[in-house]
Amino acid sequence: VANGYFDKKYYKQALVYVNKALELKPGDYFFKSLYARCQWELGEKADAVNTILKLVEDEKSNPEVLVSGVTLLFMFDKNDQAVQYMEILKKLAPQNHDVYRLQGFLAERNGNKKEAESYYINAFKINPAEMNNVRNLIEILIKNEKWSLALLYLKEALEKIGYADEHTYQFYKGDIDLVHKLLFHNYSTIVSKNSFI
Repeated sequence: VANGYFDKKYYKQALVYVNKALELKPGDYFFKSLYARCQWELGEKADAVNTILKLVEDEKSNPEVLVSGVTLLFMFDKNDQAVQYMEILKKLAPQNHDVYRLQGFLAERNGNKKEAESYYINAFKINPAEMNNVRNLIEILIKNEKWSLALLYLKEALEKIGYADEHTYQFYKGDIDLVHKLLFHNYSTIVSKNSFI
């Protein structure tokens, strides 16, 4: 319920249910993260940052919490703190796909598209079915004008998951399934400026 309200941008209503969830599960990092996101959207930016900093400091031995916290610190434009906790995360879980994804995000934010591409490729190789890995990799390859490589990785992702539906996979576009089928049957494709791919 809290997620539904948040997605519809009813942040005050979402907070009501987040607070109820935290009463039932006080240590749940997902709801603490959602709480901070609601604070941020309601203009309580300093409180949101403090909520996340307390969360990651209290749970800095938990990679899942660090991934969530680092992601939100980047979202809140707190790059220095995000990098600080990302270093801890890299030591805890060096082969975690999220570590590579977050490093790619930082490289991209700093304007280094080539380095970002390398990190996103590593994240994709570890977990090619993860939606964020696919989306980040395809988007950076398109920005780097590597159309054929983008199609190859997209084809691999589609084969890995078996299909792509709009609800589960946000990178889905109708023409992507068509491109996948064309590639599967050894047809060639061309780049179109009117298409996502």
